[in-house]
Amino acid sequence: MILSRYMTLLLGIFFSVPAEAVQVGDIDWGELSFEEMSVAQLIKPSVQSLQDFTSKLRDSEALNEFSGNAEQLLIKANTKEWNRALDDPSTTFPYLVCRETSSGESSYEAAKQLIALLKEKEGTDETVSMEPVLNTADTFCVILHTLGRVALRTGLEDPSWIFQPYLNSFKLVKNTWDALYKIDDAKGFRSLDFGLCPSAVQELSNSTLADKALTMLLNATLLKEAIVFWDEDDEDVPNREFWDNIFQYLEQGVCSQVIEERLEWEYDAVGGVLSLTVNGDTLTDSLCSIAVTASVMVLPQVCSISIRAPLKTRNKRVQWLAQSGIEEERPMHDFDIMGEGQVITVSDTGLDTKNCYFNDNDESVIFDRWGGQGNPNHRKVVAYKTSPGDSFDYEYGHGTHVVGTIVGSQGDPYNPNKGMVPGMAPKAKVAFMDLGRGDVLYGAAATTIADMGRPDAKIHSASWGDFPYDTSYTHQAQQFDKYMYENDDFLMILAAGNDGYGDGRGTIGSPATSKNCISVGASHSYGNDLDPGFLGLFGFQKGPNHLADFSSRGPTFDGRNKPDLIAPGKYVLSAGAQPYNPFSCDPNSEPSVGGGKGGVKSMAGTSMA
Repeated sequence: MILSRYMTLLLGIFFSVPAEAVQVGDIDWGELSFEEMSVAQLIKPSVQSLQDFTSKLRDSEALNEFSGNAEQLLIKANTKEWNRALDDPSTTFPYLVCRETSSGESSYEAAKQLIALLKEKEGTDETVSMEPVLNTADTFCVILHTLGRVALRTGLEDPSWIFQPYLNSFKLVKNTWDALYKIDDAKGFRSLDFGLCPSAVQELSNSTLADKALTMLLNATLLKEAIVFWDEDDEDVPNREFWDNIFQYLEQGVCSQVIEERLEWEYDAVGGVLSLTVNGDTLTDSLCSIAVTASVMVLPQVCSISIRAPLKTRNKRVQWLAQSGIEEERPMHDFDIMGEGQVITVSDTGLDTKNCYFNDNDESVIFDRWGGQGNPNHRKVVAYKTSPGDSFDYEYGHGTHVVGTIVGSQGDPYNPNKGMVPGMAPKAKVAFMDLGRGDVLYGAAATTIADMGRPDAKIHSASWGDFPYDTSYTHQAQQFDKYMYENDDFLMILAAGNDGYGDGRGTIGSPATSKNCISVGASHSYGNDLDPGFLGLFGFQKGPNHLADFSSRGPTFDGRNKPDLIAPGKYVLSAGAQPYNPFSCDPNSEPSVGGGKGGVKSMAGTSMA
């Protein structure tokens, strides 16, 4: 089953049953009820997989927020969305469109048929934009952006196609509302990603979308009309009092200062993502942040909303452990496969470029805010993007250790593996993206991260992830998948996470929950890199064939197995950052397990794998 982020959003939102015939806009539905034009139609007995889908909706945790009136509330929400689309004949709106596929029919053939139907109803030859969300042996579903009248006519004239308005609630990635509602913590969420619907990416610019949202936000009446689908006497609306407070804030102008002074917008035209950051730490900032979210959520050009969670960081022995598992046997290096001519991108806390495993006495590293400038002649660091971080790593920092494990080399042309801790690809170079200010990581748009070092770099290593971990298919995970799909020469490698203590199933963290990228867990190491425990009597490390206790593991929220690979990660000796002691190198002896000495450091984590 191919299940994209949009279907993941739907698991746990709404469920509907047949209702009485209603009238929408100027169209009299007559005998047609919402049974034929809502999620309720997903129950059709002939579509077993859609039955299963609806069952998941019914049993979802989110549905528990509703009482016995849930079905009627959904009908009202659907009615409102059809009215919005039909009353605005020039604006396209998003729809979840599904159909049972016949035996032997491919999704490509089903998509072609849908496109032909839409062009016929719309009377145009323009390209129809859609994004597949479900593709099984008997069911095909897409997110489609089209005019309301076109969706209505197509659904009425060919009932084999189900057209379900893409409700505001459908747009919220798993756990988003939970995070939004936790406003008691004055430091709540601060950054959100808004994913644009198919076709909207080409239609809108950053300023256009932001202006639309701000227009809605500054007019509390408009926003209330767009959000509220319930009646005044409805008692089963989830968080009714909460929304009333938000609207009251807007009507009283409480959010004006937040809107004018503390909103930062970032637009990723390639990935189709509008990001918003609210710079503030008061309860008012949190409440107004939710109002901002609502103002963007109601825009028909937006199809997904997710919180950008705070990020958390997640060799000589490693060389032979990974290449053969036989001590000192390095078959890849024996054939001179050491990364020569290759550039690998790493995004992390920072890089000590003066460490002996990266330093070049003849060429300088170019530190550039945007990452566009570099020095391809530097023996190791061909580019260094300083934003959103700084231009260095903290003492024995995470980033320097990770880069050392990958490409570290002292630069001896006759002995690439010279030294205490050469990397896996000692002849390769690195394009580095600094996400750290000290030991704190700051995020960036997925395509901005993936673009770093391109087109020279074909591999990107990211040893960080959401904190706390989120096993769902987040917007960032989907964006990395999309980037890989559109760039066949590119591979993203992600750390699985370090939350697997206690044999913790379901602890894999985003973005390692992606589908096209490779997520890597950690095993024990070997020899002196094993923790002997107290007096050597209570050591729990058993060697490279054993999973590290902290290594996060699947399944993901939607049931996929993760991680994809396991490599030594407890413990690994690699380059150690010494920002106030340039040109640091190998000490006279190895540091203790977990310790640092000179220019090397021992660390544990899936980042090290």
